[in-house]
Amino acid sequence: MNIDFVTGEARFAYVAEMLALPWALTPDGSPDVAVMVGSGEASGSVATVRLDESTAASLFRRLTRLEELATDRADAHGRFLATYSAEPVGEPTVDVVRRQLEQRIERIIGTPVPRKQPWGGAPYAVALSHDVDAVRLGRSAKRVAARLARATRRGPRATVAALGQSAAAFVSPERDPFWTFDYLREQERHFGFQSTWNFQTRPGRRIVDPDYSLSEKRIAALITALEEEGHDIGLHYHYDSAEDSERLIAELQELQAVTGRPVHTGRAHYLRFSYQRLVTALRGTALRIDTSIGYPDQVGFRTGTCWPHLLFDHDRDQPAPQWEFPMHVMDGTLRTYLQCGPEEGLRTALAIRDQVRNEGGVLGVVWHNSSLDEVNWRGWRAVYANLLQEFASDGALVAPESVLLERLVGQ
Repeated sequence: MNIDFVTGEARFAYVAEMLALPWALTPDGSPDVAVMVGSGEASGSVATVRLDESTAASLFRRLTRLEELATDRADAHGRFLATYSAEPVGEPTVDVVRRQLEQRIERIIGTPVPRKQPWGGAPYAVALSHDVDAVRLGRSAKRVAARLARATRRGPRATVAALGQSAAAFVSPERDPFWTFDYLREQERHFGFQSTWNFQTRPGRRIVDPDYSLSEKRIAALITALEEEGHDIGLHYHYDSAEDSERLIAELQELQAVTGRPVHTGRAHYLRFSYQRLVTALRGTALRIDTSIGYPDQVGFRTGTCWPHLLFDHDRDQPAPQWEFPMHVMDGTLRTYLQCGPEEGLRTALAIRDQVRNEGGVLGVVWHNSSLDEVNWRGWRAVYANLLQEFASDGALVAPESVLLERLVGQ
């Protein structure tokens, strides 16, 4: 099938390209139908469908986060939160419009719009990733103190457990509740899944800084083992780096010195970024994929879609070269911001999964290695295991973003 998009301006050409991404179109020959976007007008006698200017502008606004560019509202970390948004975070509005457009085209030409099968027969894909923020509870006085404060609120038994765990971690790093890499790898190996592991490069003194360095032998050995198992290594931009191209380039070079190969994927630590400044900073790097765009305080669809899409450079009024894989579900969002218990957290995550499964897109999931201990995260290890079981039961393709992108745009 050949569908001709007729657009009157650059922003609507971008919307058209992103709407058509999941479709298996053949651009050769005469078009079967023309989709007029905004003020675009088709020539000839081809059948037409119009996507009105108001709808097209709304999709552009959602995909490129224009709402955020028009405000200075930010939390203490400089982040635009879901709380500030007037958009329906829980609904993939871009995907809904795509489905409606497909139905209108089908009514005109009498046949469904064919879709790509990038996931090899799987009903949807999962971009599973792990942000490595910290690897040692026992050596950080600030983290131990914060942990004890939380445990104290839960009662004497939790306090004693936290004290014992912290002491054991101080004596033996292998018993540190943040060093859960063997467990995570074994879980994913069991299901035949692969994921992306995002590492920062050097430690700092603030609580928001990592407590490890790439120069540590066990960190370098971990990265090597992950690569040998087929996982992808990504850059976790430092707290102050997501809007600084020079810092990103330096961090990327440090990480690539350890991996011995190009690193294509990255995400902002703390999800601390503003949209255009992030796009500008990425402009000078060799990164091909960013996965920062999700809300810290709410699960759902910050860009209105579960499909990867190109970032948009508002300063240059054109698509950026980097692809965005939106983040939809994060462990810290469920427990810390939404105050979910384990059972409610699982239900909340699976509700987002259901929407992605219906659309056949990519579910972006982030789970930290430091979110699995049974003192302050009691019951959440089971949530992670149950999520993986759900993905396996669905027959989902669980793979790094770089693999998923190659399958999607290579077709």
